[in-house]
Amino acid sequence: MKSELKLDQLKSVKPKCSLSDIKSAKRVYIYGAGGFAESLKSSLTKHDINISSYLVTKEKTQYPNILPINKYQYMDGDLILIAIHNRSFNLNDLLQILKKYNIPEASIVFPWDYYNFFRLELGWRFWLESNDYLSKNIDKLKSVESLLSDDESRAIFTNICLYRSGLNNLYSGYKSTDEQYFNQLTIKNTNKKISYIDIGAFDGDSFNSLIEICAVEKALLFEPDPINFENLVTRIKSYQETIEVLALPLGIGNNNQIIRFNSQQGEGSSVSAFGNAAIQIIRFDDCFYNIFKPDLIKMDVEGLELEVLNGMKNTIIENRPVLTISLYHNPWDLWELPEYLNSILTEYDFYIRQHEFSTFDCCLYAVPMELR
Repeated sequence: MKSELKLDQLKSVKPKCSLSDIKSAKRVYIYGAGGFAESLKSSLTKHDINISSYLVTKEKTQYPNILPINKYQYMDGDLILIAIHNRSFNLNDLLQILKKYNIPEASIVFPWDYYNFFRLELGWRFWLESNDYLSKNIDKLKSVESLLSDDESRAIFTNICLYRSGLNNLYSGYKSTDEQYFNQLTIKNTNKKISYIDIGAFDGDSFNSLIEICAVEKALLFEPDPINFENLVTRIKSYQETIEVLALPLGIGNNNQIIRFNSQQGEGSSVSAFGNAAIQIIRFDDCFYNIFKPDLIKMDVEGLELEVLNGMKNTIIENRPVLTISLYHNPWDLWELPEYLNSILTEYDFYIRQHEFSTFDCCLYAVPMELR
């Protein structure tokens, strides 16, 4: 992937609407009917804004106050607030539908256009921020761009920034051709036996993908969610005769502590002050430094990646593993994670690939130059 787009285009970002524009709209509709849409409706209600209806692509007769788009009649003064924000959502498909029904784009308000008005109610939503957030950090973004090792990474990075700022809606439908985590960037020799660490192992799906393409000698898998851990243990039983694999019901961080955790959320289980469970967090360096020496580390910990990196800094510096790190949970991950790794590592190549729609599941790949 190559791109003529430049980060300097972020300087052209302008607000699409104000809170008063939403309040004064003739009619307000929410496009979507999932959890994000419900949270947005609650946010609007707290600001004394009533919605006319939820809009959906296909009719859902079992739900009240939901209007299929083919029964909606646009009127001047209407605003449609898009409330779909996930990895499966291709914004281009929705825009084509709205265009089919002659809905002007000026009446469509995207999540990054209204998030700043309702951030307290909406809370953390992965990378979502106001559309001018990245433009305020353009120097940091340019610094990271200069670290990236190929044109494809630089193009993806620029497009991610422009899309999240409302400047490149077409990019919503892009996915890299490389497989997530384990690909030509990270697996150079499929016959060489490696030691592997998975932090945020979920049910072992990534570990299963790895052993299908690579010889794994040892594996250390961390998963703090009780249900996910139970499924993980079940899955790895069949591998334990051929691979030295250990699964632990722990989280990794920069402090040894017990914290609250939102469990039973599948792959989205995450740390939360109001979580329904308590989990043990450990510093990797305190427990495994010089005991487990990794060749490859995969990390997907719902926004706590920098904490994990700090807690295993010495292990990473000493062993120079290949790193595959999720880069989409927080908007500032785009610069904080590459800058941190660049500050502690020497002679590493850095790559970015995006594996789902709408800039979800983008990953930072850090590869020692000696593996080129």
